[in-house]
Amino acid sequence: MSIRIIGKQIEITSSLDKFITSEIEKSVKQHRNENIDAVVTIMNNTQHNDVHTDIQIQVGNEFLTHCIGRGHDAHKSASMALEELEEQLRHPKTHLVDEKSKMSDHEHHDGFKGSYPDRPRKY
Repeated sequence: MSIRIIGKQIEITSSLDKFITSEIEKSVKQHRNENIDAVVTIMNNTQHNDVHTDIQIQVGNEFLTHCIGRGHDAHKSASMALEELEEQLRHPKTHLVDEKSKMSDHEHHDGFKGSYPDRPRKY
């Protein structure tokens, strides 16, 4: 299990590091008992006067998730991103179903849209 925490324009305290690491480990062990590689980036967004947390996790060889949290401080931002991570790990296929429903009906059939090559065109 590899968890890397990066701070951009913000200092990562030991309590924040322990909090993020323990929450990620707990969530992954609870929902998917597999090896993970995680990169957590916490950055101070001076333009919007908030903190932005970005979590990218690869679980096993197949499942990749990306979570974002924003808040007025680093702990609040990380908590929001970790809540989103928990939800994505609990329901891993939800985002795939949502993506499929966005596709038009013709894209579901063999990847081509709208035209039928075996039918003659009417001019």
